[in-house]
Amino acid sequence: MKKRSLQGRITAFILTLCLAAPQMSMLTFAENSTVSNETELKSALENTEFAEIKLGGNIETTWELDVERTVTLDLNGYTLSCSSTDEDIIRVRSSGNLTVKDSGTNGKIDGQNKNCGFEVKGGTLTLESGSIVNCTDADGDGGAVDVSNTGVTETPVKYGKFVMNGGTIKDCKAGDDGAAVDVGMGCTFTMNDGTISNCRAEDDGGAVFVKQGGFFVMNSGTIENCSACNNGGAVNIYENGSFTMTGGSITGNRATGDGGGVYVNGAHSAFNMYGGTITDNTAKNGGGVY
Repeated sequence: MKKRSLQGRITAFILTLCLAAPQMSMLTFAENSTVSNETELKSALENTEFAEIKLGGNIETTWELDVERTVTLDLNGYTLSCSSTDEDIIRVRSSGNLTVKDSGTNGKIDGQNKNCGFEVKGGTLTLESGSIVNCTDADGDGGAVDVSNTGVTETPVKYGKFVMNGGTIKDCKAGDDGAAVDVGMGCTFTMNDGTISNCRAEDDGGAVFVKQGGFFVMNSGTIENCSACNNGGAVNIYENGSFTMTGGSITGNRATGDGGGVYVNGAHSAFNMYGGTITDNTAKNGGGVY
């Protein structure tokens, strides 16, 4: 059998690389997508080839966007908003796992004082950086992030999760409870860092409202200058909800009723504090914890 010369083998190797290069380039391109309008964003969210989607400009959608897979949204210094009223800007379904970050400056989800930022319907939302601002749920709970379970629509029931590793939630409102985050039954909110500030609930939980069987864990970060027209200027724990604080700061919050910092509502509600600080909060009764 005739052996190829060294020069021939080198030539064949180079040819193989040349043929593979376009495919490698296509694979690399397919991992990310930059979008500049609602149509492109919606299409990219549905396309499983794109692991990361980056905003290429400010985008105002006309309807809520569904996330039903694992994907990262990079705000890239731009603003995502919605022209509809009383709609969620993004809904994370039970099969969804959405990470939001901002590789630019001042990237934000802006509810324009008429929309909730996120509904986490059995899925997982992680905020790494960027801001959720001016969000509101005029007739319900969770102005910025409404974490809920799938209820009877799926068997077994899936429970939503919100993880805050950084970023900011500010200037958000709720017509009822949880101006920043409403933690639904059996759902979880874990705050590892970041800031929640200047949020207001017309009833309870100026920043966070924890429903029956819900879990809020605060490891770090700050909740400040939030208010409730009733109880729990910063956090309201309802019935058998649970709040565990290992670090972070709850400061400068206020309630017209009780619990300027934290309000524990019901004998089966649990508040366990192992670290962090609760300072300078005001209320009719129990400026810090009630």
